[in-house]
Amino acid sequence: MTVRDFERSKKEQEISHKTKGTDLKKRQIFFKEKAGLRILSYYATRYGLSTDEAFLNEEYDTHIVEIQDTDVYGQEKAFFDELQQELGMNDDQYKAWNVAENLIQYNVSNLLDDIVDTYKAITDPIYMEEVTLENLYALVNDAEIVISYPGIDKEDLRFEKILSL
Repeated sequence: MTVRDFERSKKEQEISHKTKGTDLKKRQIFFKEKAGLRILSYYATRYGLSTDEAFLNEEYDTHIVEIQDTDVYGQEKAFFDELQQELGMNDDQYKAWNVAENLIQYNVSNLLDDIVDTYKAITDPIYMEEVTLENLYALVNDAEIVISYPGIDKEDLRFEKILSL
């Protein structure tokens, strides 16, 4: 996530608060949430769970037509128009940005659905622990994450030990 991405997201949050009355999150909490979503979206893409962008483009076009009915979607239309103006984007740029942001949300949803599907049929707690640890180790190896903790040698590095500290 770039500074520009975060600034745009902050503007989106502020305008949503102004036009729809949604809550404003504190900067640090908001940043962590946005960064976390982008990381999860990255993994969804990496594991082949990404949403089709053509679908999101069609969904955007349908939404734009829907919100023209200001009697029903007045707040949403005001939000869209004000955000586009505040971001200084033409229609094509705004659509591309909106689709990219929605892609992140859909990817995260796909990833979480996949995770739930992996674990929902497991009823044995020992097997659940084994599968969880196996997947955590695979994630660490795949992401080339290095975990260290004072007093633990690399050979002793196990999630069970870290979690027990």
